[in-house]
Amino acid sequence: MIFPDKLSQIKHICNMKKFITFNKYNYTGYLFALMVICFSSCGEEDEGVGERLEQSMGLYTTSASLNLGDEITIAPKFAPGVTPKRTYEWTADNPDIVSMVVDENYAVTLTALSEGTTNLTITSADGVLSRSCPVRIFDGKAGINVSFGPGSNGSFSDGWNLLSSILDGGMISNLKTSTGYGTGIAINVTGRFNQTGSTGESETDTELEMPEHVSSGYFLGNSWTVFQGVITEQSTLTLEGLDSDKRYNFYFFGSRAAYTDYRSARYSVRGANEGADDLNGSGNSSELAYVTGIQPNENGEIFITIQASEENSSKQGFYYLNAMRFAVAEEVK
Repeated sequence: MIFPDKLSQIKHICNMKKFITFNKYNYTGYLFALMVICFSSCGEEDEGVGERLEQSMGLYTTSASLNLGDEITIAPKFAPGVTPKRTYEWTADNPDIVSMVVDENYAVTLTALSEGTTNLTITSADGVLSRSCPVRIFDGKAGINVSFGPGSNGSFSDGWNLLSSILDGGMISNLKTSTGYGTGIAINVTGRFNQTGSTGESETDTELEMPEHVSSGYFLGNSWTVFQGVITEQSTLTLEGLDSDKRYNFYFFGSRAAYTDYRSARYSVRGANEGADDLNGSGNSSELAYVTGIQPNENGEIFITIQASEENSSKQGFYYLNAMRFAVAEEVK
């Protein structure tokens, strides 16, 4: 497009709608004023972009499971390069079980005070953005009790979780503490047993303080020869969801009433370290096997193997698992 003079060109570029008159003496002044206005407008537009409010928010931690006394810091997550312009507030729907300290970047440090569950929520003051993180707190030192034998798999009674499935894949996905709080810890059968039974000793005297329905039920395996068409040289359990920064103590009870031969089992526990202990299950009503100070591997797993010990004198190599307790021992230094 050809313009008759420079003013027409300037008017076209700036899309001016108002007719402007000037003469050759104020042309230079007008051009200077136009440049000032244009630069000023550009500066205001840039500043507006810089003040734009963040449009989304996430959390670096989306769920948490804590032992009593544990601390965790949960921070909001914004898009790369975005500095939040909104103000935010953290709330808990069960505030009595946690304490919260929030820093200048809206990261909250949480301390677990008592057992229970709470939903932790961060919300912008204008209510536009909000994210939540479920938190589960349990007393790891209270112990988790697992009984083995016939019944309803995963049921919880008298402080005991019942595992009744002897086959690979049998599991409880959320073990409860002895006080009844879910831990998110799972137990899986990863090497089958032969069968279940309910002829363990009914009256026992151990620190596990087992009710009759716990001590009398059991899982049975046979390491040496075939029994009822099956041989189980060893049986294995896997615990998942443990805290890799903790050590755990394990207590095992095995019992079969009315037998006098030596039906001894070896209970081996392996994580980042390992240990083992033997226990004779024949007529046992008072003895436990102990494996202490086991740290989970980096994935939070511990593997338990049960098999006949070398001293086992039964023809089939019978071994028993009636009950197990594990509890947090100490923090790894």
